[in-house]
Amino acid sequence: MKKTFVKVLVLVLLAVAGATVAQAQIKYGPMLGANLANIKGDFDDDNAMKFGMHIGGVVDIGISDNFSIMPGVLFSMKGTQSDEDSKYKLNANYIEVPVLAKYQLESGLNFAAGPYLGLLMSAKATDGDNDVDVKDSFSGTDIGLKFGIGYQLESGLGFGVNYGMSLTTIADDSDIDSKNNVIGISVMYMLGGD
Repeated sequence: MKKTFVKVLVLVLLAVAGATVAQAQIKYGPMLGANLANIKGDFDDDNAMKFGMHIGGVVDIGISDNFSIMPGVLFSMKGTQSDEDSKYKLNANYIEVPVLAKYQLESGLNFAAGPYLGLLMSAKATDGDNDVDVKDSFSGTDIGLKFGIGYQLESGLGFGVNYGMSLTTIADDSDIDSKNNVIGISVMYMLGGD
């Protein structure tokens, strides 16, 4: 399934690139925000949301007046932590490549949805003062979907809230059900396009 997803993602990116040559209006800019992340699955009895951040860049490729494709590259901090009684925390850092379809109303309100591919850069478990590298316990990729709502000002400043969820297990053992769930709040500043 992962190989199929990567092939489809490459085909979508090539199709988008071909469409942009024709007459797309392209905007680009930085994105920064906060994550509330958790891992759901077989071992989530006492997991709580963990605070993290995301930072990177996005491109908004206009296909029509209201519709665009929005790929990006982000550094995203995910993971989980135990409830208040324990000091256990799992920090999983990903390079994430979302490719979202976006529909924007004339008012600036917009809706977006699409797939993402996350590549695991590091994973550390902390229990009190002890840090343990647990990257080998993860699959190395996170394939999922994102859904979002946002508002874009004419000045280029934009705000958004999104929800991302893994479609495949992030554990190295495919028999273990572990999936990222992330709520993100973002601010971006788009340049170009006029």
